[in-house]
Amino acid sequence: MIRRMRRAVPIFAVSLTIAVSATAIAAPGALDRDFGTDGRATIRLGGPSNGVDAAVDPRGRALLAGREAFGNGGSAVVRLARDGGLDRSFSGDGRAVVDFSARSDARVFSSVEALASARGGVLVAGRIGPKRAGDEFDFQIGVEKLTGAGRPDPRFAAAGRLELDTGPGGDTATDVAVDEQGRILLAGRTGEGTPEGPRFALVRLLADGTPDPDFGVRGVADPATLPEGNAVAVEPDAAGGVIVLGTSPGDGSDLLATRFMQNGTLDAGFGSGGRTRISFPGGGSEDIAADLAIAGDGDLLVVGSRVLKAGSAPRHGDAIVARLLADGTPDSGFAAGGARRLDLRGGRDMATAVMPYRDGLVLAAATTSERSRGVATSLAALDPAGELDERFGRGGVATFKARGDRRGQLTPRALVSSRSRIIVAGTLSRGDDETAISAIAVSGR
Repeated sequence: MIRRMRRAVPIFAVSLTIAVSATAIAAPGALDRDFGTDGRATIRLGGPSNGVDAAVDPRGRALLAGREAFGNGGSAVVRLARDGGLDRSFSGDGRAVVDFSARSDARVFSSVEALASARGGVLVAGRIGPKRAGDEFDFQIGVEKLTGAGRPDPRFAAAGRLELDTGPGGDTATDVAVDEQGRILLAGRTGEGTPEGPRFALVRLLADGTPDPDFGVRGVADPATLPEGNAVAVEPDAAGGVIVLGTSPGDGSDLLATRFMQNGTLDAGFGSGGRTRISFPGGGSEDIAADLAIAGDGDLLVVGSRVLKAGSAPRHGDAIVARLLADGTPDSGFAAGGARRLDLRGGRDMATAVMPYRDGLVLAAATTSERSRGVATSLAALDPAGELDERFGRGGVATFKARGDRRGQLTPRALVSSRSRIIVAGTLSRGDDETAISAIAVSGR
């Protein structure tokens, strides 16, 4: 789950899927030409837009979330049919407009950041605001639930919409997930614009949008137990706990995984005092968290990026893929000490999405670059030992360029699985005047 970091780059067109079909005849990692047009589908929203997340509903249909990039722009959820076309049974044309606020005040606008399939519908989360003129940090978490038909769910909160204020400063939800009991988990950041700076935010709601009284204080985890930084991903684990991944500031920055108990308190038995820091030696760099998934055996799969700097400017980056045991201990059987850096194309590689796959494989999606050939999207398959599986793509990596434009930048946002098809959601930048949600399908095994 692109799911869920969600990530600051200038983006003007949206590319929201790569699918990997295990039933296709093509070799693993090759385009699936039965999807869309020649393996690709394109959906336009309007003005310049960002793609933010993807999910799959119980019937295996892909759900994609995007938003316009500038001004009081709209956000939308798109549902695709299995062939890559718009599912017109969803909101009449396959696209549902999302607005967390029922207010008519033009200063108040919604920004969708995350998406999840929920019982009987679709959940989207992000932020809403500012509500006071001149206060750029006067925003709150926004949540909306849509029915399976793409309409606001009247049984959820107030007419399908909810606003949450978790504490002083600005609040944003960057990821949303649903546990086995139907409870809704929101992770992100709180305290933006305060002297102390942002901290992780964690909220649990009941299925109807009511704050869960059995979690933290009125559904909000105690900020005093939450690390400084920005939470980017959240997942419920099999034991009823909650795993949160984010980027923690420090000497540079590190990836930080935390675990909370069912009641919203920090699990002191996880890692070191409830936290596991994933970092690599060496200065002049920043490690940035991106995504989290939980494997079938309970292990935690984490991806991010190490960005090396020359002065203040990013110069080079490697993808980071890590595997932790359920107690937060690095998996010593995976790579060197539970984490590895991947230099996929010799340039700047930014891993942004991860998911477990069949045969114990870990799939990681990344934006990759190469001086002579520009920016592309790469999908890497790693075996349980953390080595590239050479049966997939070329040497364990499948790479795809933006169609018809070598200068295009495709940034994956999420990885999900749908009936032997892998969906990679992301954002495509091509130019100032292009906007598209683009779907690319490739064959698995």
